[in-house]
Amino acid sequence: MNSFWDYFQIAVLVAFASLVWGRTLYERIHGINAIRFLRSHGRKRGFSIAVITIINIWVVLLVLNLTHPEIRFLPAPLAHTLVNAFQFRVTGVILIALGFVLYVSAWKTLGNNWRMGHDEQVSLVLIKEGVYSISRNPFYLFYMVYFFGTFLINGEAVFLLLTALLCIAIHYLILEEEKGLAITHGDEYENYRLHTGRYFTFRRASRSERSSD
Repeated sequence: MNSFWDYFQIAVLVAFASLVWGRTLYERIHGINAIRFLRSHGRKRGFSIAVITIINIWVVLLVLNLTHPEIRFLPAPLAHTLVNAFQFRVTGVILIALGFVLYVSAWKTLGNNWRMGHDEQVSLVLIKEGVYSISRNPFYLFYMVYFFGTFLINGEAVFLLLTALLCIAIHYLILEEEKGLAITHGDEYENYRLHTGRYFTFRRASRSERSSD
């Protein structure tokens, strides 16, 4: 690592990992298993595994790229640099920083309701306050923003590909999770869905104005 961009990315990655695993351990000590991704079944389990796999591949490639840039094992098209300009890197840093603020805000809003994945067998309060008043899925939105910001900083095609794959997997995972939330929370979730965007709320809409998304 020999630049601000490298140290920034490592610092964010360490901070993110510390938050996730620190909170997971805290919940575990208090008798709560916060990791719910693999408790699902069918299509949702498949999309959950896809998301976890993509994130793990991304972490490995990012760490190798930052700590051992001399190691080149990817096919030339994936290692090709698509963007390489100061303004792209600055935009990437801003996106990651904003995404991290979003993540921490969602994390604090959830409190002891924080889970990694949705489990229909565990009934939790439907959180609609704070950042959840503008996004139904702030954690997933963070991952998308984080991945895209990483691509803008590093510029290599592989990070753009992983961003696209993650966004697709997350979108279909959310669709599956919404089915469970609709069953668990009924009309309360339906009303929440009609007034708060899946990823971001640009405007308030009435039931008659808002089509199903």
